[in-house]
Amino acid sequence: MNRIVTLVGSLRKAYPEIESCKFELIFSFPTEEAAKEYFRKTYHWEHYDGMIKYQLNGECFSGFKTEIELNANYIKYLTGCYVDLASETQGSLHRWKLWI
Repeated sequence: MNRIVTLVGSLRKAYPEIESCKFELIFSFPTEEAAKEYFRKTYHWEHYDGMIKYQLNGECFSGFKTEIELNANYIKYLTGCYVDLASETQGSLHRWKLWI
């Protein structure tokens, strides 16, 4: 079973107050080229308007930020990348992180 789908199902049980049906996903890679190559191969994307760069614990990452439906059923090919899930409910930001 898709690990994101499993995680989201667990979050809904643990946090029933979450009303938002959308999550923000941040896919993270150690280099910008690795991020672009992943999306080119997996999603056949050639435009990277959502590309972001940031630091986490002193390490630099490049990634791609996108908003998805909470069920995340169509995300099936995540391998070797970091995923940050965030959802805002009534002004409170809930965040979860996992490695895929």
